[in-house]
Amino acid sequence: QQQEEILLIKEANVFVSHAWKYKFLDVVNSLKRFFSTTSSSSSDDDDNKIQNKDSIILWFDLFSNNQHSEHDLDFNWLCNTFQSAIKQFGHTVMILSPWDDPIPLTRAWCLFELYSTAITKSKFSIAMTIEEENKFQEAIIKDFTIYNKMLGQINVEKSKSFKPEDEKRIHEVVRQTIGFNQLNSLVFDKLREWIIQYAIDSIDNSISTSSGSSDSQVNEDTLKRKMALANLYQSQRKYEKSESLFMECLEKSKV
Repeated sequence: QQQEEILLIKEANVFVSHAWKYKFLDVVNSLKRFFSTTSSSSSDDDDNKIQNKDSIILWFDLFSNNQHSEHDLDFNWLCNTFQSAIKQFGHTVMILSPWDDPIPLTRAWCLFELYSTAITKSKFSIAMTIEEENKFQEAIIKDFTIYNKMLGQINVEKSKSFKPEDEKRIHEVVRQTIGFNQLNSLVFDKLREWIIQYAIDSIDNSISTSSGSSDSQVNEDTLKRKMALANLYQSQRKYEKSESLFMECLEKSKV
């Protein structure tokens, strides 16, 4: 048993970004769902290092940090040590909840973690509980513009932290480096990239899990998801991709 425990202690390859306001079990369930649906497919892509559950080693601050000692989070630590660690992990998974008012997008640490992920060109993913993800998918299919409301809440300058001193230090780093407006734009871009990939994966999952459903049910569900993706492309001014999908949906709706 001791040998098994030692084997579980390895170098982390996934950084978990979450709000401390969350219920612990919601965080755990979000991570379990995320890795159960993504780790089964292998890839030769260097960016996709997580290929099976045995290779997933999380860096979770609740366990990885000493919660009883004060840390000197000065400018150098935030800009160098922290960001170097994010780069070394290579993959950040953010827990997003509730889908229509996500807490991490209002928290200084979470936004700084997303920023660090972007500038180190690390992989970025979002994890949700099955209940939140079902609500999110249903809302996006009905009205893709709901996503813009989520983005509209992002304002790094107004972000808060559990510890006021952390909030002050993070904001000061932003002022001295990228600036609030540019950081907001960077966060927007990262989330826009995510929503497009999420919509694509949603279509693929809809097709792959359609066994046992009638052709009409499959076609209707897939068409709705493709229409949502087409609208998302259009909202991001990716007109060629948007037009192609709209035309495909139009042709299939005639059948």
